[in-house]
Amino acid sequence: MQLRDILESRDRDLYDIFIALTVQIATRLNSIEKLFPEYTRHDPSHIKKLEHLSVDILKPENVQLLTPADMFVLLCALWIHDAGMGLDESIETDYKARSAFKEKLAIYRRTGRSETDCWKDYVRENHHRFCPQIAKKYLADHVSPFFVDWIGKVAESHGEKQLHVRSKWPKLVAVGNGQQIHAPLLGVVIRLADILHFNNERAPEYMLEHRHITNAISISHWKAHQAAADPSFSDDTCYFDGLTNDDEAYWFAQQFIRWMDDEVRYCKQEVLPVLDADFQHALRFSRVESRIDPQGFLAGREPTTLRVDSTRLLQDLLNSTLYANKPACFASLFRMPLMPAATGVV
Repeated sequence: MQLRDILESRDRDLYDIFIALTVQIATRLNSIEKLFPEYTRHDPSHIKKLEHLSVDILKPENVQLLTPADMFVLLCALWIHDAGMGLDESIETDYKARSAFKEKLAIYRRTGRSETDCWKDYVRENHHRFCPQIAKKYLADHVSPFFVDWIGKVAESHGEKQLHVRSKWPKLVAVGNGQQIHAPLLGVVIRLADILHFNNERAPEYMLEHRHITNAISISHWKAHQAAADPSFSDDTCYFDGLTNDDEAYWFAQQFIRWMDDEVRYCKQEVLPVLDADFQHALRFSRVESRIDPQGFLAGREPTTLRVDSTRLLQDLLNSTLYANKPACFASLFRMPLMPAATGVV
Protein backbone atom coordinates (compact mmCIF):
# COMPACT_ATOMS: atom_id res chain seq x y z
CA MET A 1 0.00 0.00 0.00
CA GLN A 2 1.41 3.38 -0.98
CA LEU A 3 2.03 6.10 1.58
CA ARG A 4 -0.41 8.42 -0.18
CA ASP A 5 -3.13 5.77 0.10
CA ILE A 6 -2.58 5.46 3.84
CA LEU A 7 -2.74 9.25 4.16
CA GLU A 8 -5.98 9.37 2.19
CA SER A 9 -7.57 6.82 4.53
CA ARG A 10 -6.46 8.69 7.66
CA ASP A 11 -6.73 12.38 6.78
CA ARG A 12 -8.56 13.28 3.57
CA ASP A 13 -8.00 17.03 4.03
CA LEU A 14 -4.19 16.69 4.14
CA TYR A 15 -4.35 14.22 1.27
CA ASP A 16 -6.24 16.68 -0.96
CA ILE A 17 -3.69 19.42 -0.22
CA PHE A 18 -0.87 17.04 -1.09
CA ILE A 19 -2.46 16.00 -4.39
CA ALA A 20 -2.92 19.64 -5.38
CA LEU A 21 0.76 20.24 -4.61
CA THR A 22 1.88 17.39 -6.88
CA VAL A 23 0.04 18.91 -9.83
CA GLN A 24 1.76 22.27 -9.31
CA ILE A 25 5.23 20.85 -8.66
CA ALA A 26 5.12 18.48 -11.63
CA THR A 27 5.60 21.40 -14.05
CA ARG A 28 8.75 22.49 -12.21
CA LEU A 29 10.13 18.96 -12.16
CA ASN A 30 9.55 18.51 -15.88
CA SER A 31 11.60 21.65 -16.53
CA ILE A 32 14.73 20.33 -14.79
CA GLU A 33 16.04 18.67 -17.93
CA LYS A 34 16.14 22.05 -19.66
CA LEU A 35 18.80 23.28 -17.24
CA PHE A 36 20.38 19.89 -16.52
CA PRO A 37 19.99 17.65 -19.58
CA GLU A 38 22.99 15.61 -18.45
CA TYR A 39 21.20 14.49 -15.26
CA THR A 40 19.39 11.19 -14.93
CA ARG A 41 15.63 11.54 -14.54
CA HIS A 42 14.45 14.06 -11.94
CA ASP A 43 10.92 14.33 -13.34
CA PRO A 44 7.69 13.24 -11.56
CA SER A 45 8.49 9.57 -12.28
CA HIS A 46 11.52 9.94 -9.99
CA ILE A 47 9.40 11.28 -7.14
CA LYS A 48 6.72 8.62 -7.54
CA LYS A 49 9.46 6.02 -7.25
CA LEU A 50 10.68 7.67 -4.06
CA GLU A 51 7.18 7.32 -2.62
CA HIS A 52 7.42 3.55 -3.14
CA LEU A 53 10.96 3.40 -1.76
CA SER A 54 9.91 5.34 1.34
CA VAL A 55 7.61 2.46 2.23
CA ASP A 56 10.09 -0.23 1.16
CA ILE A 57 12.95 0.96 3.35
CA LEU A 58 10.86 1.07 6.53
CA LYS A 59 9.62 -1.94 8.42
CA PRO A 60 5.85 -2.37 7.91
CA GLU A 61 5.12 -1.81 11.59
CA ASN A 62 6.97 1.49 11.49
CA VAL A 63 5.05 2.68 8.44
CA GLN A 64 1.86 2.14 10.45
CA LEU A 65 3.29 4.14 13.38
CA LEU A 66 3.71 7.25 11.24
CA THR A 67 1.14 9.92 12.04
CA PRO A 68 -0.92 11.55 9.26
CA ALA A 69 1.20 14.66 9.84
CA ASP A 70 4.37 12.57 9.35
CA MET A 71 3.08 11.19 6.07
CA PHE A 72 1.93 14.58 4.82
CA VAL A 73 5.26 16.26 5.59
CA LEU A 74 7.25 13.40 4.05
CA LEU A 75 5.18 13.25 0.86
CA CYS A 76 5.26 17.01 0.33
CA ALA A 77 9.00 17.14 1.05
CA LEU A 78 9.64 14.36 -1.48
CA TRP A 79 7.90 16.33 -4.21
CA ILE A 80 9.62 19.60 -3.28
CA HIS A 81 13.19 18.40 -2.59
CA ASP A 82 14.41 18.59 -6.23
CA ALA A 83 12.03 21.29 -7.43
CA GLY A 84 14.68 23.96 -6.91
CA MET A 85 16.50 22.64 -9.98
CA GLY A 86 13.52 23.53 -12.14
CA LEU A 87 12.95 26.86 -13.84
CA ASP A 88 11.67 29.60 -11.53
CA GLU A 89 12.08 33.22 -12.47
CA SER A 90 11.37 34.55 -8.97
CA ILE A 91 14.04 32.36 -7.34
CA GLU A 92 16.54 33.17 -10.07
CA THR A 93 15.97 36.91 -9.65
CA ASP A 94 16.21 36.67 -5.87
CA TYR A 95 19.45 34.70 -5.69
CA LYS A 96 21.21 36.49 -8.53
CA ALA A 97 20.85 39.69 -6.50
CA ARG A 98 22.65 38.16 -3.52
CA SER A 99 26.32 38.72 -2.82
CA ALA A 100 27.19 35.01 -2.87
CA PHE A 101 26.09 34.68 -6.47
CA LYS A 102 27.68 37.99 -7.52
CA GLU A 103 31.03 36.88 -6.10
CA LYS A 104 30.77 33.57 -7.90
CA LEU A 105 29.80 35.30 -11.15
CA ALA A 106 32.82 37.61 -10.94
CA ILE A 107 35.10 34.57 -10.83
CA TYR A 108 33.32 32.97 -13.79
CA ARG A 109 33.63 36.12 -15.87
CA ARG A 110 37.37 36.33 -15.17
CA THR A 111 37.71 32.82 -16.56
CA GLY A 112 35.62 33.60 -19.63
CA ARG A 113 32.57 31.65 -18.57
CA SER A 114 29.00 32.88 -18.96
CA GLU A 115 26.37 33.89 -16.43
CA THR A 116 24.32 30.92 -17.61
CA ASP A 117 27.15 28.56 -16.64
CA CYS A 118 27.46 30.28 -13.29
CA TRP A 119 23.75 30.05 -12.53
CA LYS A 120 23.66 26.39 -13.51
CA ASP A 121 26.48 25.53 -11.12
CA TYR A 122 24.97 27.71 -8.41
CA VAL A 123 21.65 25.87 -8.70
CA ARG A 124 23.41 22.50 -8.61
CA GLU A 125 25.16 23.45 -5.37
CA ASN A 126 22.28 25.28 -3.68
CA HIS A 127 18.96 23.92 -4.99
CA HIS A 128 18.17 22.28 -1.65
CA ARG A 129 18.31 25.70 0.00
CA PHE A 130 15.44 26.84 -2.22
CA CYS A 131 13.08 24.28 -0.64
CA PRO A 132 11.73 26.43 2.22
CA GLN A 133 10.87 29.18 -0.28
CA ILE A 134 9.11 26.70 -2.57
CA ALA A 135 7.16 25.17 0.33
CA LYS A 136 5.96 28.60 1.39
CA LYS A 137 4.95 29.51 -2.16
CA TYR A 138 2.69 26.50 -2.64
CA LEU A 139 1.50 25.62 0.87
CA ALA A 140 1.34 28.79 2.98
CA ASP A 141 -2.36 29.31 2.19
CA HIS A 142 -3.34 25.74 2.98
CA VAL A 143 -1.64 24.56 6.19
CA SER A 144 -0.18 26.08 9.36
CA PRO A 145 3.18 27.90 9.27
CA PHE A 146 4.63 25.06 11.36
CA PHE A 147 3.77 22.56 8.65
CA VAL A 148 5.23 24.82 5.97
CA ASP A 149 8.47 25.36 7.90
CA TRP A 150 9.09 21.67 8.50
CA ILE A 151 8.15 20.57 5.01
CA GLY A 152 10.75 23.03 3.72
CA LYS A 153 13.29 21.91 6.28
CA VAL A 154 12.82 18.17 5.65
CA ALA A 155 13.08 18.75 1.89
CA GLU A 156 16.19 20.87 2.36
CA SER A 157 17.86 18.24 4.56
CA HIS A 158 18.66 15.96 1.60
CA GLY A 159 21.45 18.37 0.66
CA GLU A 160 22.93 18.70 4.14
CA LYS A 161 24.24 16.22 6.67
CA GLN A 162 22.93 17.62 9.94
CA LEU A 163 20.14 15.24 10.95
CA HIS A 164 22.21 14.18 13.96
CA VAL A 165 22.33 17.73 15.36
CA ARG A 166 19.74 17.67 18.12
CA SER A 167 19.55 21.45 18.52
CA LYS A 168 18.31 21.66 14.92
CA TRP A 169 16.45 18.35 14.70
CA PRO A 170 14.50 17.52 17.89
CA LYS A 171 13.13 14.01 17.78
CA LEU A 172 9.50 15.17 18.01
CA VAL A 173 8.11 18.45 16.65
CA ALA A 174 4.67 20.03 17.08
CA VAL A 175 3.10 21.31 13.84
CA GLY A 176 -0.18 22.65 15.19
CA ASN A 177 -3.67 21.33 16.01
CA GLY A 178 -2.24 18.75 18.39
CA GLN A 179 -0.24 17.07 15.63
CA GLN A 180 3.42 16.05 15.84
CA ILE A 181 6.06 14.75 13.43
CA HIS A 182 9.20 12.64 13.90
CA ALA A 183 11.36 15.09 12.00
CA PRO A 184 14.77 13.30 11.99
CA LEU A 185 13.13 10.06 10.87
CA LEU A 186 11.49 11.83 7.93
CA GLY A 187 14.87 13.30 7.01
CA VAL A 188 16.40 9.81 7.07
CA VAL A 189 13.65 8.41 4.83
CA ILE A 190 13.92 11.15 2.20
CA ARG A 191 17.73 10.94 2.24
CA LEU A 192 17.87 7.18 1.75
CA ALA A 193 14.97 6.91 -0.70
CA ASP A 194 16.61 9.55 -2.89
CA ILE A 195 19.97 7.79 -3.15
CA LEU A 196 18.45 4.29 -3.48
CA HIS A 197 16.66 5.25 -6.69
CA PHE A 198 19.47 3.77 -8.72
CA ASN A 199 18.25 1.61 -11.60
CA ASN A 200 17.89 1.38 -15.37
CA GLU A 201 14.44 3.01 -15.36
CA ARG A 202 16.00 6.23 -14.16
CA ALA A 203 18.44 6.30 -17.08
CA PRO A 204 16.75 4.78 -20.15
CA GLU A 205 19.05 4.53 -23.15
CA TYR A 206 16.63 6.24 -25.52
CA MET A 207 16.57 9.30 -23.24
CA LEU A 208 20.36 9.43 -23.11
CA GLU A 209 20.38 9.68 -26.91
CA HIS A 210 17.46 12.12 -27.01
CA ARG A 211 19.24 14.59 -24.72
CA HIS A 212 22.42 14.47 -26.83
CA ILE A 213 24.69 14.01 -23.80
CA THR A 214 28.36 14.10 -24.74
CA ASN A 215 30.10 14.61 -21.38
CA ALA A 216 32.03 11.41 -20.62
CA ILE A 217 31.41 11.54 -16.86
CA SER A 218 27.66 12.04 -17.32
CA ILE A 219 27.49 9.18 -19.81
CA SER A 220 29.25 6.93 -17.29
CA HIS A 221 26.72 7.88 -14.63
CA TRP A 222 23.87 6.99 -16.97
CA LYS A 223 25.46 3.66 -17.82
CA ALA A 224 26.01 2.90 -14.14
CA HIS A 225 22.26 3.32 -13.56
CA GLN A 226 21.54 1.15 -16.59
CA ALA A 227 23.56 -1.67 -15.06
CA ALA A 228 21.37 -1.94 -11.97
CA ALA A 229 17.94 -3.36 -11.22
CA ASP A 230 15.64 -2.17 -8.44
CA PRO A 231 16.98 -2.69 -4.92
CA SER A 232 15.88 -5.80 -3.07
CA PHE A 233 15.93 -6.39 0.67
CA SER A 234 16.86 -9.53 2.59
CA ASP A 235 19.08 -10.59 5.50
CA ASP A 236 19.33 -7.02 6.80
CA THR A 237 20.86 -5.96 3.47
CA CYS A 238 19.79 -3.86 0.50
CA TYR A 239 21.09 -5.51 -2.68
CA PHE A 240 21.56 -4.11 -6.16
CA ASP A 241 21.57 -6.82 -8.82
CA GLY A 242 22.42 -6.38 -12.48
CA LEU A 243 25.11 -6.92 -15.08
CA THR A 244 27.25 -4.86 -17.45
CA ASN A 245 30.00 -5.32 -20.00
CA ASP A 246 31.18 -1.72 -19.56
CA ASP A 247 34.05 -1.60 -17.07
CA GLU A 248 33.78 2.13 -16.40
CA ALA A 249 30.03 1.88 -15.78
CA TYR A 250 30.74 -0.98 -13.41
CA TRP A 251 33.21 1.05 -11.35
CA PHE A 252 30.90 4.03 -11.22
CA ALA A 253 28.13 1.75 -9.97
CA GLN A 254 30.41 0.39 -7.24
CA GLN A 255 31.21 3.95 -6.14
CA PHE A 256 27.55 4.88 -5.98
CA ILE A 257 26.69 1.80 -3.94
CA ARG A 258 29.57 2.33 -1.50
CA TRP A 259 28.31 5.88 -1.01
CA MET A 260 24.82 4.54 -0.29
CA ASP A 261 26.27 2.20 2.31
CA ASP A 262 28.06 5.11 4.00
CA GLU A 263 24.79 7.05 4.15
CA VAL A 264 22.92 4.13 5.68
CA ARG A 265 25.64 3.78 8.30
CA TYR A 266 25.37 7.49 9.12
CA CYS A 267 21.60 7.28 9.55
CA LYS A 268 21.66 4.13 11.65
CA GLN A 269 24.57 5.09 13.89
CA GLU A 270 24.12 8.84 14.38
CA VAL A 271 20.47 9.72 13.74
CA LEU A 272 18.06 6.90 14.57
CA PRO A 273 19.45 6.02 18.05
CA VAL A 274 18.19 9.32 19.50
CA LEU A 275 14.59 8.73 18.40
CA ASP A 276 11.88 7.08 20.45
CA ALA A 277 12.44 3.36 20.95
CA ASP A 278 9.74 2.50 18.39
CA PHE A 279 11.75 4.13 15.59
CA GLN A 280 15.34 3.35 16.54
CA HIS A 281 15.30 0.22 14.37
CA ALA A 282 12.87 1.40 11.73
CA LEU A 283 14.99 0.53 8.68
CA ARG A 284 14.69 -2.86 7.01
CA PHE A 285 18.43 -3.03 6.36
CA SER A 286 21.79 -2.03 7.83
CA ARG A 287 24.02 -2.12 4.77
CA VAL A 288 23.97 -1.82 0.98
CA GLU A 289 25.81 -4.29 -1.25
CA SER A 290 26.37 -4.66 -4.98
CA ARG A 291 25.64 -7.88 -6.83
CA ILE A 292 26.17 -6.34 -10.26
CA ASP A 293 27.94 -8.92 -12.41
CA PRO A 294 30.84 -7.76 -14.64
CA GLN A 295 30.66 -9.34 -18.09
CA GLY A 296 33.82 -9.79 -20.19
CA PHE A 297 36.32 -8.09 -17.88
CA LEU A 298 37.98 -8.71 -14.53
CA ALA A 299 36.75 -6.66 -11.59
CA GLY A 300 39.32 -7.70 -9.02
CA ARG A 301 41.09 -4.33 -8.94
CA GLU A 302 39.69 -0.87 -9.45
CA PRO A 303 41.63 1.16 -12.02
CA THR A 304 43.21 4.42 -10.94
CA THR A 305 41.92 7.31 -13.01
CA LEU A 306 43.38 10.80 -12.87
CA ARG A 307 41.15 13.61 -14.13
CA VAL A 308 41.93 17.31 -14.00
CA ASP A 309 39.09 19.80 -14.05
CA SER A 310 40.94 22.53 -15.94
CA THR A 311 38.15 25.07 -15.50
CA ARG A 312 38.05 24.57 -11.74
CA LEU A 313 41.85 24.73 -11.57
CA LEU A 314 41.83 28.03 -13.45
CA GLN A 315 39.15 29.41 -11.14
CA ASP A 316 41.26 28.53 -8.11
CA LEU A 317 44.24 30.27 -9.64
CA LEU A 318 42.20 33.41 -10.26
CA ASN A 319 40.45 33.74 -6.93
CA SER A 320 41.86 34.26 -3.46
CA THR A 321 41.99 30.57 -2.46
CA LEU A 322 45.69 30.10 -3.17
CA TYR A 323 46.91 33.59 -2.42
CA ALA A 324 45.56 34.38 1.03
CA ASN A 325 43.31 37.22 -0.14
CA LYS A 326 46.18 39.08 -1.78
CA PRO A 327 45.24 41.48 -4.59
CA ALA A 328 44.66 40.06 -8.05
CA CYS A 329 47.93 41.59 -9.24
CA PHE A 330 49.74 39.35 -6.76
CA ALA A 331 48.20 36.24 -8.32
CA SER A 332 49.04 37.52 -11.79
CA LEU A 333 52.74 37.38 -10.95
CA PHE A 334 52.46 33.61 -10.78
CA ARG A 335 50.69 33.44 -14.12
CA MET A 336 53.37 35.34 -16.08
CA PRO A 337 55.11 33.10 -18.64
CA LEU A 338 58.68 32.17 -17.77
CA MET A 339 61.35 33.64 -20.05
CA PRO A 340 63.90 31.27 -21.63
CA ALA A 341 66.84 30.58 -19.36
CA ALA A 342 69.29 31.83 -22.02
CA THR A 343 68.11 35.42 -21.62
CA GLY A 344 69.34 35.57 -18.07
CA VAL A 345 65.93 36.73 -16.83
CA VAL A 346 64.86 35.10 -13.58
